[in-house]
Amino acid sequence: MDKEKTHFVLVAGFSADHLESEALGRSVEKRGFSTEVISFYGEGYIDDFSHLKISDCHQNISKVIDRAKEKYENVFGIGISLGGALLLERFRLSPIGATPMAMDYMEKDLLENLERIQSPVLLLHSKEDLVSDYRVLPKFLEMLGSEKKKITFFENGGHVIDDDPDLVIKYIFDFFAIN
Repeated sequence: MDKEKTHFVLVAGFSADHLESEALGRSVEKRGFSTEVISFYGEGYIDDFSHLKISDCHQNISKVIDRAKEKYENVFGIGISLGGALLLERFRLSPIGATPMAMDYMEKDLLENLERIQSPVLLLHSKEDLVSDYRVLPKFLEMLGSEKKKITFFENGGHVIDDDPDLVIKYIFDFFAIN
């Protein structure tokens, strides 16, 4: 895969900024690829999450991906938690004010029509995650329409699995056969 024609968009999870994804971005860049790290709501900064809608998040992330596709032949998305869910949708502050919107999306809309997602999907999850239960992932994976799909569980790490970003990126690159 031509590194000059490949770009990674990393979408952070449910937090006020994108800092949780920075280490993964640096790990991808060490391998010679370009990256862009954004928050679950897209680029920039929001100081009032109470008016944020899930459609805003989809639209803002789509703008970033569409812009990347104009410049790069291959665009990969890496999402953490809610960021991963929003990326899946694309292929089919204190953010307290956004909590009802995010929870409603994760509990309802995300689970609808998963069979329509045909792109390859790799789910990485820590068994030490205190935010979301890893035991639900096999059923979730079964619902996806993708032919190429896999779950990898980590024994260590928390919700963001950030204790070894190079290992996380290695699993991602191996799954997608990126060298």
